[in-house]
Amino acid sequence: MRGWCYEIFLQCGNYELTWRSCVIICASQHCLRCCEIIAWFLTLGCLVMVPVNIDEIQKVAKEGIEISISSFGVMTKGFQAISVEVTDYSKKSFEAGSATFEKLLGVKSLDKAIEVQVEFVKSAYDGYVAELNKVSELYVGLAKDAYKPYEGFLAKVAK
Repeated sequence: MRGWCYEIFLQCGNYELTWRSCVIICASQHCLRCCEIIAWFLTLGCLVMVPVNIDEIQKVAKEGIEISISSFGVMTKGFQAISVEVTDYSKKSFEAGSATFEKLLGVKSLDKAIEVQVEFVKSAYDGYVAELNKVSELYVGLAKDAYKPYEGFLAKVAK
């Protein structure tokens, strides 16, 4: 059994379960714990053991790590773009608020003050909605780009 492991497939009734997290690696034929687990599943009457090459498992794991690193790089760039966008919006919003405050300081009548405030609220709301759409588009693009490296890998692992 050296160099091989057995992946446990439970087939009980109408259910077929794969315990990928329960891979038994036997360094020797006298591994007591592995023998106990196998005996327990055999008593249930629903154990099928399929030999899997360890080199193949290591290759798939290495490929998964490389894809994850690639995906994290894409995510980092996406989050940076989102933070730049939010920072720019914050600056613009602060400048607009400051300009409105200066206008309010120079107003002589209550009607003109209300007009300035209404104008500010409308422009602030429109700017907020536009920025919300931009940021949501960035998040959608980020999710799509971060998933792209996994598409081929997940299809290959599922086989």
